[in-house]
Amino acid sequence: MALRFFTSDYCPFCRPVKYFLKVNKIPYQEQQINLFTGEQKSDEYKKINPFQKVPAIIDDGFILFESATLLKYLSNSQQTDDHWYPKNPKDRALVDLFFDWYNANISNLYKYTWFKYGFTKNLTQEEAKEISDKAFQELENVFLSQRKFISSHDKITIADLAVAFHLAGTKDLGYEFSPRLEEYMKSVYEQASDLQKDVESYVALKPDWSKDNKTK
Repeated sequence: MALRFFTSDYCPFCRPVKYFLKVNKIPYQEQQINLFTGEQKSDEYKKINPFQKVPAIIDDGFILFESATLLKYLSNSQQTDDHWYPKNPKDRALVDLFFDWYNANISNLYKYTWFKYGFTKNLTQEEAKEISDKAFQELENVFLSQRKFISSHDKITIADLAVAFHLAGTKDLGYEFSPRLEEYMKSVYEQASDLQKDVESYVALKPDWSKDNKTK
């Protein structure tokens, strides 16, 4: 039975999982969830993800959600290239370390983005940008100061995949990245040119997040 993947092409949390499925040639059946009509809040979908968010999967009856968890699970349960989520404990720990930080700092990293989409009402644009600036400085100074990629010296991992669509969307909204972050994004695309095409197609969608939609 093919894996069922519940997703939205407008969601920057879904797109990394979809790309991972595609690039690793994992068979799946896709079901688009219309976030703009509130389909994720339906009683039927709440049985799959009680948090009413995307993405989610059903793998032979096993239900799972949260994008980072899905990327790790697919790496473990499917035949995928080792560089995505290395089996070496130390290399894998660097990926896990990033996701621990990332999950705690998502709202700060993308405060500017969410302000531009109208999610953040209690801050000015300058205040939102200041919060994002600080978080991106942490990303650069801690995770990108000694390695080419977030968790690896030579090849991209699911950590890089997780941020690719968010970073491109943030830049498209007028946020200026540091030279190091620009260099990092270029390195990711040089290693995965097909990823750049996926990212560009996501940015071109120009999603309207002015409504109260639930992702991640």
